[in-house]
Amino acid sequence: MTERPLLFSQWKVQRIHDGATQTRRPVKEKPPSPAYSLEWYGDPPDSPVGGVGWYWLDGWVTVGPVRCPFGVPGDLLVPLTAWSVDALYDCCKPLELPKCQPTWSHWSGNKQPSHHGRLRPGRFMPLFLRGQLPRLLVERVWAESPWENNPWVWGCEVEMKA
Repeated sequence: MTERPLLFSQWKVQRIHDGATQTRRPVKEKPPSPAYSLEWYGDPPDSPVGGVGWYWLDGWVTVGPVRCPFGVPGDLLVPLTAWSVDALYDCCKPLELPKCQPTWSHWSGNKQPSHHGRLRPGRFMPLFLRGQLPRLLVERVWAESPWENNPWVWGCEVEMKA
């Protein structure tokens, strides 16, 4: 089981709070040609042994592997989103913050407290503050190209862990 940080916008956080269980991300690597499809090659992705990986396939020709940001079923996602601390610490860099400093993020489910300062991007949240965030268990991962002339996307079904 691997923990993977993944950026979430405010509206994606709200959707998960409202009960959504799926999220999508664009596939960064582009297929060599439109005839290729993104397929799991090897053991099924939900098998206990694991698989070889995701590859662009066109008949017998393979290109890859292609990295999936969600990992494999059983991995935990650490949902990073905008966060803030007390306004007294606005001048501090993230790594200079006191380790006991309470943070606010969109995962709190309420409005940002008035005594908190500026919002900081989720990708700059220090590791010692990420322990306050919930974890999302990856249940299923797939790749699809659901729209004509649209790039491929990763799909992921998640479950909120306490």
